[in-house]
Amino acid sequence: VSWVSMAPSSLQVCPQEARSSTEVKHGSNSGPSRVKKGPPESKQEVPESFAEDYWMSPTTARIPCLPQLKEMLAQGGKAKECLAAAQTQKKSVEEILAGSKDRWLRRLKMGFNLLIEGFGSKWRLLEAFAQELQSQDLDVCCIDGFDATASLPNFLRQLLAQLFGHHRGIGSLEALVQAVLEAQAQDSVPLVLVVHNLEALPVAHQAALSSLVAGHGIWLVTSVDHLWAPLAWSSDMLKDFNFCREEVHTMEGYEIELQGKYPDGPPNWVDPFTVEVSSKVSMGLVLKSLTSNHRELVEVMAKNQLEGRKEGISMPDLLVVAEDRMIANNLTKLRRLLNELTDHDIAVQRQGQDGSTVYALVAKEQLLRRLARGEMPGADDAQCEDDEEDGSDMEED
Repeated sequence: VSWVSMAPSSLQVCPQEARSSTEVKHGSNSGPSRVKKGPPESKQEVPESFAEDYWMSPTTARIPCLPQLKEMLAQGGKAKECLAAAQTQKKSVEEILAGSKDRWLRRLKMGFNLLIEGFGSKWRLLEAFAQELQSQDLDVCCIDGFDATASLPNFLRQLLAQLFGHHRGIGSLEALVQAVLEAQAQDSVPLVLVVHNLEALPVAHQAALSSLVAGHGIWLVTSVDHLWAPLAWSSDMLKDFNFCREEVHTMEGYEIELQGKYPDGPPNWVDPFTVEVSSKVSMGLVLKSLTSNHRELVEVMAKNQLEGRKEGISMPDLLVVAEDRMIANNLTKLRRLLNELTDHDIAVQRQGQDGSTVYALVAKEQLLRRLARGEMPGADDAQCEDDEEDGSDMEED
């Protein structure tokens, strides 16, 4: 792969040379006459930050292809209508890739990272482009950010083990990023990371990914579907990402993303005809079918909420208690237990007041006290709490 270096500081804007102070005009009835012109205008200096502002502006990063530019210039005032008509024309993934792959590869070689936006699923498009990159003898790794079990640390561990042949048992995400950077610095072949739905990853993982792709020889090809995805990116992240935005409308459905987000089927709230079962009774049935580690973890979380931390408990704090009670001895096992509790709607994942991710049980105080004693909820608890809700509704009326 040939590298094309383009440093923003090397960009220079050279105004046209000033014409001479006289201009020759030819009249119809007389010979040529000289018309005096004023002094040439002084050259205006370009600000030193022009290059950075130019390349980092979102409008500049949306580089149109040459045929689009020619069409826009030829149509003049009808450019907006032409672009709107072109966007409504549905093309297959193969047609889109055939007309874009060479341009996208040039952007990557120039030092940009690709951000694919637009209406419709872009999973098949990015997968096809990843195969095209592999045919160019590049190292390509893909991760489905929309997957419910997706984890950037696990992805980086597998990357280190498969591509670089070593795994040192690195724990923290920052150490994993540094290890990949050090390993890639010794490799002359660029590493391409294909991330489906970047906005689905936690913000901390997105920040770590921006630091990773800012390193030498690491390219990023990613897609976003959420309208407000860029709001989670700080100025430093945008600088490290160095995105070249491509607007592509595939018009395809999101069946693959939906299957990855909800592997057990869509949640009940998307079906208006779903009959709601009492959560207390179902919680007791679910806890009886789970392991003792799940029940002990629920007991720990219930005690935590009764002690005053109603918003929930963070993963690091929960791991300390889980290790003391021999429920889980590492973060992977604890995350697996929590995922099963959240899948069965026993616990929920939310954002705490300090911005961290916390986990809490979906239960009221009376049920929490029973769970904290290690007892299973039953139909009596459900009837009791239903009576309380009915009583509160009558008082409001």
